[in-house]
Amino acid sequence: MDKVPRDQVVLPTEADLRNGLVMDASGPVLPSWSNTGFLELSLSRPAAVSRAPAAGDHRWPLLMRVERVNSTCHLRNLSRTRGGIGSAPYDDRQRTLTHFFAPAPKDSRGRR
Repeated sequence: MDKVPRDQVVLPTEADLRNGLVMDASGPVLPSWSNTGFLELSLSRPAAVSRAPAAGDHRWPLLMRVERVNSTCHLRNLSRTRGGIGSAPYDDRQRTLTHFFAPAPKDSRGRR
């Protein structure tokens, strides 16, 4: 496994810490996440590459920055359903998951 050079590591800012990244003396700590929490990363190319890639080196010079950890910003304006999901009335317009996928084509023997 290749190691990331220290000059390409971006340490978290105060904003990162407010977005759910927890730090201790050993580095980032990833506690349990929310059921729908997600990790947001940004990838970018460095402004200048300091050296030409070695022959046979097919890696791209990319920088990765952690933007949000366990982000639940998509839940901010949601209101909870009273009584939970089981209390909703039956809706005959709902479809099963298989409804959204076409069946696999049959082969020459009539098998899928």
